[in-house]
Amino acid sequence: MESPCLSRHELTTLLQNVLSENAMGASLEVIWQHFNREFPKADHFRIGESLMLLLAEPDLLSSSAQRIGAMSILFSVCSEPVESNPFAPFFAQLLQCPSSTPNSSTPPLASPQEKAFLARLVTGPTRELFKESCRYIASADVSAINYDYSKIASRLCQAQKSYPPRVQVGRSCVIADPGPDTQPGRPDSQAVWMTAEQLFLGDSRCLGTFEPPMLRPPPPLHTVEDELMWLNPPMSPPSIQWDYTMCIPVATTQETETELKQVLQDACRSVLNPQQQNFFLSKLEADPDLIYHIGLTPKKLPKLIEYNPLVAIEVLLKLTTTSAITDYFGEIITMEMSLHSMEVVNRLTTLVELPNEFIHLYISNCISQCEKVKEKYMQNRLVRLVCVFLQSMIRNRHCNIQEIFIEVQAFCIEFSRIREAAGLFRLLKSYEEGTLPAAESNSGVTSLAAAAAAAAAASSGVAGAMGAASTDSNT
Repeated sequence: MESPCLSRHELTTLLQNVLSENAMGASLEVIWQHFNREFPKADHFRIGESLMLLLAEPDLLSSSAQRIGAMSILFSVCSEPVESNPFAPFFAQLLQCPSSTPNSSTPPLASPQEKAFLARLVTGPTRELFKESCRYIASADVSAINYDYSKIASRLCQAQKSYPPRVQVGRSCVIADPGPDTQPGRPDSQAVWMTAEQLFLGDSRCLGTFEPPMLRPPPPLHTVEDELMWLNPPMSPPSIQWDYTMCIPVATTQETETELKQVLQDACRSVLNPQQQNFFLSKLEADPDLIYHIGLTPKKLPKLIEYNPLVAIEVLLKLTTTSAITDYFGEIITMEMSLHSMEVVNRLTTLVELPNEFIHLYISNCISQCEKVKEKYMQNRLVRLVCVFLQSMIRNRHCNIQEIFIEVQAFCIEFSRIREAAGLFRLLKSYEEGTLPAAESNSGVTSLAAAAAAAAAASSGVAGAMGAASTDSNT
């Protein structure tokens, strides 16, 4: 069974609205009415599967009151009798769990108050129960209440006996971490939200239950008494085997990570010397997975680009195949425009295929920053940088200029007094007329300035494109 698929809006409504900590002060009736108002009846079973997955481990909901609210919703979504409720076997599992586990840092699956509340629901709820709030039920004294939970659970499991054996022994896909570093107690709401997102909104969703495969051994030959044994093979419940050696780095790896973290901190504050740069890049080349353990967050990327663009390029190349690259691209788009940031983007386009959306947003941001600068000398300098950058991108076919043609053309007209803008405008006209020359080879190009010098016929080299931007205040 696949895990229930929820939209982000449904997950937000369920956890931060219907089952929020503030809503737990209302009565059960009010919570049910709120749930029915937010979710149509056709979606009740799907939402119920999500609640069951959150209740499968004791620390996936922040408080006992929220767990009681989730149990009451599971009870209300299906009709009587309770034995026909599709979640009845799960209720039985909660009732049969021990109330406490000696010498364990993992909290019990259900507290005494939760088990007593569930027993009251199953054995016949009263109108007074529906008028009580989840917070009151979670804090009530149940020491004087005596229920035969085993008998109630046995009654609920009658329907489960008709399930195939491999389904009966299925285990939840949510497994508590039994490691020695596990901290007791429930996580905060932010941790619960992040876990719920991974369960219900991730690209590769978890399975609702982990069931053994349906193995059919071949029947034995020439043994009459055992000939039909394969029709009903013996099956024992599976046990989860935890590998405590996973994700534990060796001592040498830990030392390397520590050294790389220090070098990265230095790289975000100043220019690295050649020895530091070679050490950093050689270690990443030998073990690309180290990039995930040295503390490089998207917020640190702008500083790294400004001080050490070559290191930033190598780091981004290691991250381009991961889903996290989107956050790093977002930082590049919003960071202050500079020659180094353009150099990084230009080099990346020659080495990997970047998303068109990222390239177009970066170009639009560069144009916008040029227009916002009021000081004429600085504005002329930025315009020259952008023009040289755009000429390199267009000549080498690194961007789909047709999608931003009008925006770039308007930029050239606005700053037509600048020589590089006029050259870029002529290049756009060549593209529009279909006479744009073939893309140039990037084998000998090592920087944005070199690319512009090789591609821009109107420019007189790096000095003409970059030097004029720093010495000429009026064009």
